[in-house]
Formats: sequence, C-alpha cells, structure tokens
Amino acid sequence: MSHHLVNKAMEVKIPGVRKWVLCVLAHQAVMSSGEAKITMAELAEICCLSTSCVRDHVKNLHHAGQIDAVLLRNSCVYRIRVTVA
Repeated sequence: MSHHLVNKAMEVKIPGVRKWVLCVLAHQAVMSSGEAKITMAELAEICCLSTSCVRDHVKNLHHAGQIDAVLLRNSCVYRIRVTVA
C-alpha cells in the first residue's frame, strides 16, 4: 500500500472514473517499486466497475504514460508512473 502514490495520483488531471482506477492501482502498489500485481477482475471488484470498463481505463492510462503494464499468466503487474502536469 502506498499513500504517497495515491496522493500523487490524486493530483493528476484526468476524468473521475479513470482517476479512481489509477488511485486503486496506486493504493495496491508497493511503495519501493510502484508495482501492483492484480487481476483485471480483482481491480474491477475493488473499483465497483465492470471488467470491460476497467480494461478501457487501464488501456487509456497506459497510453497516457501513467502506468506500465507487464502481462503475466493470469494477472498483470502494473507500474505506476504518475506525472503531474
């Protein structure tokens, strides 16, 4: 859990639901590495959103450079790379 990364994520100027997904990822991340290992289904459950909705927001966050994603067998490791504009 990283409160520092959550605070940084809160400063990012992005739409609300996308920010919520980013904040949940930041909350799940390890402070030292900024990495969160979580499945799309787990992320969707925590966010109270559909899996497809979360998948779209994760794609947008990745394209915006806010996160990196490394695919594993059944899950993904997300590295938080929040930058405040």
